[in-house]
Amino acid sequence: MPGLVSLVGGKITPYRAVCEEVVNFVAPKTRSDTAYAPLPGAPEDLGNLLREIGARAGVLRLPPGVARALGTTYGTRAHAILDVIVRSPSMGRIACPHAPMVEAEIDFVIETEMARTA
Repeated sequence: MPGLVSLVGGKITPYRAVCEEVVNFVAPKTRSDTAYAPLPGAPEDLGNLLREIGARAGVLRLPPGVARALGTTYGTRAHAILDVIVRSPSMGRIACPHAPMVEAEIDFVIETEMARTA
């Protein structure tokens, strides 16, 4: 179809830039504001969120680095991952020896971000 522009698949963060390019191409007199739109889970105060996540991770005795990784990766959605660990402590085990990723995080991205491969 002439004039049809399609953008399918991908992760939200890199696709923000691609979508901005598409909007600017399709409607050059309009400028995309996607770079300023908060991502899902974006906290108003990252420092405060990291303290909250750190406190919860401490109570759950999660390995070093997990709290910061969860907070900076998922923002306020990190609480949902910690909630899983509260219900099932074994989900707090490190899933990868090279990164502070816990097993609950894997289930979370499968359920909420439709992840299928690493």
